[in-house]
Amino acid sequence: MFLMDHGHAISNMALTETFSLPLIVLSLFIAILSSFTAFFIAERQAVVIKKSHKIVWNLFGAISMGLGIWAMHFIGMLALSLPIPISYDLIKTLLSIIPAIAACGVVLWFMAKSTYSPIQWVLSGLLLAVGIASMHYIGMSAMIMNASMGIDSTLFYVSLISAVILAMVALKLNSYAVAINQDNYQFISKWQAISAIVMGSATASMHYIAMAATHF
Repeated sequence: MFLMDHGHAISNMALTETFSLPLIVLSLFIAILSSFTAFFIAERQAVVIKKSHKIVWNLFGAISMGLGIWAMHFIGMLALSLPIPISYDLIKTLLSIIPAIAACGVVLWFMAKSTYSPIQWVLSGLLLAVGIASMHYIGMSAMIMNASMGIDSTLFYVSLISAVILAMVALKLNSYAVAINQDNYQFISKWQAISAIVMGSATASMHYIAMAATHF
């Protein structure tokens, strides 16, 4: 009669989350590097004449940027430590790559056009945010562990808005860098580097704000 059932209390106990700073820094570096590579490939895609060549360059750019975003996400997930064992469903983990590559392919195709309109610029920012978010939450659903996840709705929307704004800023900076490069070519310009840093930050901000919104 003096025994109490603690099962309900244990099932609702919040788990303490810790993160590895070196892995966080590595994930951000990979996001920036893949963004720089994709932007460089988009320039090549814009100058080639044959449509088949444009498609090939677009595919290279989408894969490099999409895989970079996915690698940033997965390293960011590995940076997370919980006081319980965690494993990942292989199929869902691999499927999470698809929305990132698809979104990057469409955005890079827009960027390679001679007329990059304001509407395409806004759509590009939205597409990248949706692609990154889809990749993130499909990847999160691949987690196998003896715990449930809860999402803070406010931080969830903040993560999406930050990704959209930073992606749009990065794309605008990159278009500015391309315009400058046409007049005074440099293999690596200051504005190209800045646009890649902002784009990498867009990816990382979405991931880590979304992680902050998740409670285990």
